[in-house]
Amino acid sequence: MNAQLTSRGRGADTSRIYRNSVPLWVAILLLVLGWGGITPLLAGAEWYVGGYFGATIPNDFSQIQGVGASTGVTQSDLQLKRSGMFGAKVGYFFNRMKWLGIETEAYTTNPHVQQQLTTISAGSTPISTSLTPGNQFQVATWGLNVVIRYPGERFQPYLGVGGGAFYGKFSNIPGNSKSSSDLSPGIVGLGGFRVFVSETVAWFVEYKYNKTTFEFSELGIKGEYSVHHATMGLAYHF
Repeated sequence: MNAQLTSRGRGADTSRIYRNSVPLWVAILLLVLGWGGITPLLAGAEWYVGGYFGATIPNDFSQIQGVGASTGVTQSDLQLKRSGMFGAKVGYFFNRMKWLGIETEAYTTNPHVQQQLTTISAGSTPISTSLTPGNQFQVATWGLNVVIRYPGERFQPYLGVGGGAFYGKFSNIPGNSKSSSDLSPGIVGLGGFRVFVSETVAWFVEYKYNKTTFEFSELGIKGEYSVHHATMGLAYHF
């Protein structure tokens, strides 16, 4: 990240992040569990576990603004590299509503920052333009999603929406010996289809969209992170 954007320290308030995330999880759980109670629904639930891999196609790290000592300063968008990704999920579909389910998943990707020219501005006035070396950027995501499907015998298209906790970390930063990380809530959208190759094993293809805002206080910046994931994997249903 551009060394010209620095601040006095991180001072991230992790408890604030978790407090802000609570209403999302409560809303999702109340939405699903409100029909008739959790015990009879789970008694005959169709559980599944799966693993997957794929490609991350990132948008630019955008709307970059200064924080702390750099408040009032902006920076041009940073281009991120495409990356591989992998993850795992576990979930279930309800017995009484076979079209409705809940899943939780975790996955990781590395959309590193490309070497590029960046412009620093104060308000609408450019201050400087310089060549920013590439940086390592890792993002790990834990998501909780509500999923709806067409409960076909062999072919099952599905859609999902939910929230996630996103952990982002910059490292190997020129002019700054420390790494910079942040944990932020964000949104998750997904869609795909399953094809059962046996009674219990299904092959699936899935698209995911992620969006959050990271604040890297050691660098004195915050910005919008959004990516597209194209994945495929296998799931076991029992």
